[in-house]
Amino acid sequence: MKNRAVILSILSVLGVGLLTYYWWNYNSATIGTKSADNANLMDNAPRGSLDQPLPSQEKSSFTTLPKEESNAQTPKKPVGPEPTWSESFHSIVNKIGATTDHPELADLELTQLALRLKSEELNDIYLIATANESSGDERLLATELLIRSQLPESIDSLKKIASMNIEENTAKTPALRQEYRSQQMMAIEGLGQKPEWKVQATKALNDLARTETDSMNLDRIHRTRRAMEGQAPTPEAQDNEALKKVLNTRKK
Repeated sequence: MKNRAVILSILSVLGVGLLTYYWWNYNSATIGTKSADNANLMDNAPRGSLDQPLPSQEKSSFTTLPKEESNAQTPKKPVGPEPTWSESFHSIVNKIGATTDHPELADLELTQLALRLKSEELNDIYLIATANESSGDERLLATELLIRSQLPESIDSLKKIASMNIEENTAKTPALRQEYRSQQMMAIEGLGQKPEWKVQATKALNDLARTETDSMNLDRIHRTRRAMEGQAPTPEAQDNEALKKVLNTRKK
């Protein structure tokens, strides 16, 4: 009985194997025939017909209705008029005078304002920089605006600040004398920061050198010219280096 059961198991396995073999051959032959027929159709198709959709891929005859556009619009943030240079300037002055953890933001705003200045606005800024009625912050920031401006007219304004008569301007308010001297030095160094207008800036420095009587300003003019020619560091860099040496000497 055991032998009979084993024989029947073997026959069952052979039967399943034969059926699988014949099924596989049949399908392979069918697939091969279809592939060959498709290849013949592709070879014999007229030019341009390959771009046509197959019957099973033909576009539907139903017309697709266009989507209705929504009338709802995304609410836009109201945009007010751009502040004038004067409004922006005094806003920066207030930020400079206030205690803040991000002073670099005011510095960035100052640069952006300087880049959008118009030629006709430079004279108003010059007047702020030289008016006794202006605060110290206003005078210094106005001078800095002229330094950062890329307009060629700013060179003449800086030249006038560098050559202004300090004694005349501070006759009634001697305490302003040091502030004006700082402005003069800023203006002289600012002329050296105009690489795009090097010829005009160099001429302005040469004119100042011929008329300047203050020894400190004259020294600053010569050092600025040498820095522009690449013969020395900027006066500011030289001053910082000298300050470090003094501090190191005191530590010893």
